[in-house]
Amino acid sequence: MKRLLLAATALVASAGIAAAADLPSRVVKPAPFAPVVAPNWTGFYVGLNAGFAITNSGRMVDLDGWNGIGDYNRIRSKTPFTGGAQAGFNWQMGSIVLGAEGDINYLNYKSSGPALDVATGAVTAGGDTIGTKKANILATLRARAGFSALNDTLLLYVTGGVAFSDLKYSLVDACSTGACGGGLAAGSAHQNVGYALGGGVEYAVTRNWSAKSEQQF
Repeated sequence: MKRLLLAATALVASAGIAAAADLPSRVVKPAPFAPVVAPNWTGFYVGLNAGFAITNSGRMVDLDGWNGIGDYNRIRSKTPFTGGAQAGFNWQMGSIVLGAEGDINYLNYKSSGPALDVATGAVTAGGDTIGTKKANILATLRARAGFSALNDTLLLYVTGGVAFSDLKYSLVDACSTGACGGGLAAGSAHQNVGYALGGGVEYAVTRNWSAKSEQQF
């Protein structure tokens, strides 16, 4: 396409020189540029994303009394990197944009903490019971609703739907004496389905490319 455009420009320039040799000089008005067509958000799209997943501290209670009734494990906050891909569809009606989006992301999240005394919050004697949270995948399926502004180049939106992950909670008591549980024991649970709510802003860089910043809870 670039070769065709450069060739056409060269032909126009050479025709102007030939005319100048035989005719009086004159001012030729430049051809008007084609009108710029405003972007429109309607259609399918795919893209890539990257960011951080910030997790809140969690509490896992020692219901079986491996260390003491009510003792718990405080799992500290982590901010792992996350990245993946998304695809969706938008439908624009005037300034209102509705759509649906799905994404899948790699989440290398793992955090753990020792058993804490329910009364004092201090690490229990020996600190042998360890609680762990781990997740590798996070995916969502969401609806989007937004408002288009600045000649359809800026989209402000909210989003919400279902979240899926392989999040696993585990609790391990490695003590081998009767005083702290009577031997190795372990328990685990999974939380694979939750919800996702959030919002963001998306800017149309060109008619076919856009960039966005989004936050989900």
